[in-house]
Amino acid sequence: DAIEDDRIYATVVDYDVWEYPVYGNGVEQGHVLVVEPVVTENRWFPSKSWSGNSYIPDHEVGNILSYREYATLSENPAVDENGFIKGDYNTSFVLDGNSSYSWSLEFEDFEAEELETVKEKSMEWGASIKKWGVKASISGHYSSEEINTQRTSVSEGLFLGVELGGVNTGLGEVAYRVTPYAYWADNGALVIDYAVQPELAAPGFTKTWWQDHYNDHADPGFILPWRYDPEKGFSLTDPIKRHQTKDITFFPADPVEGDLVTITARIHNFSLLPTPLPVGISFYIGDPDEGGTLIAGEGGKTVVYTDTAIPARGREIVQMDWIVPDGIGSFPRIYGLINPEQQTVEIHDNNNKGWNVLGKMPVVNLEEEYYNMPAVITLRQNYPNPFNPSTTFEYSVPGPGMVDLSVYTILGQKVATVFNGYLYAGIHTHSWHAGGLASGVYLYRLSTGEFVQTRKLLLLK
Repeated sequence: DAIEDDRIYATVVDYDVWEYPVYGNGVEQGHVLVVEPVVTENRWFPSKSWSGNSYIPDHEVGNILSYREYATLSENPAVDENGFIKGDYNTSFVLDGNSSYSWSLEFEDFEAEELETVKEKSMEWGASIKKWGVKASISGHYSSEEINTQRTSVSEGLFLGVELGGVNTGLGEVAYRVTPYAYWADNGALVIDYAVQPELAAPGFTKTWWQDHYNDHADPGFILPWRYDPEKGFSLTDPIKRHQTKDITFFPADPVEGDLVTITARIHNFSLLPTPLPVGISFYIGDPDEGGTLIAGEGGKTVVYTDTAIPARGREIVQMDWIVPDGIGSFPRIYGLINPEQQTVEIHDNNNKGWNVLGKMPVVNLEEEYYNMPAVITLRQNYPNPFNPSTTFEYSVPGPGMVDLSVYTILGQKVATVFNGYLYAGIHTHSWHAGGLASGVYLYRLSTGEFVQTRKLLLLK
């Protein structure tokens, strides 16, 4: 599509904060607070990048109807209260089979408008913590001067060019108007975004492609950034990534077993028609199509509904309160299934299922666990080995930090990322399914900052 990607610019200093209980003699003795700074890139990057993990987009790249056109651009809920950097509806472009336009954001745009070039976003823990995706519920007061969650600096020489090309008119009348604009997002990032309006025929005239395909039924669904990657020529190591979404979030994000967690889901409607009724959603521990466990929220509810019908090209938010059960394991995938009772006729249903990871952390027992924490990083041999087609990796880390566990060919080509993220001290295991790979010797590598260790494994089919 002409809109290939959106971009975020940030010099980010994230302070990951955890609070977890400490037990002695079976009784809670207090809490431990861990604060870890994480610095990411000072550059432009796609919102699908892991570097933009804390940024939750309100649109799906390539899904034109998800780039909403607000009455005024300032109504975009992601925009910081100080307004725009650049862009308005007076600078719009109609894309058709012969279109070719350029638009850019430059440092001079900041100078000309006397706009801020440095944005620091801080917060007090326990306040509006949900939208930040913070990994813990922190009680007590921490001033905004003590914890900076994000800092973005725009330096001289900044330039980002946006090229808007033609669209495939072989499909029919698919032209649309696009307005590129840039703004400070409310999480501190500088974002390039678009407002889009498909061209629609006036009453009585021949319908355009948009009216033929998106004006018969509603289309409730999740934003699934990787849904069509294979069709676009981008390979996915695991097809399950098609259903990965940021529309499902948890508060607190790192609960322990027995904690009350609020699951929040954003349900979008990618259609020119509103949904006829409020839309329901069910949640599962694991894939509902692969035997996942249905979650019952407080009061035994297994389906929760939006308060109202979802407007055309709009969205609504639903929530379910849920007690984390014992034995759920670390970092389970929590799935959402939209319209589970099939009350709404839809244009698509391949965007009804989405998942995100619940960062459940273990309860720490001082007597049984604290003094037995691993002293060094150790990567153990996978088991079973040889294997077909699944195996398990086990390793230990002595302290919290970023961990990457990946699989490579003997020539050094990466074939899978088994895990990449933040882990606590302790022993960790990950299962890996090698479907689609040929028999042979592979390498798996554990990387944690300055530590790197590699071992061999053998796939026999």
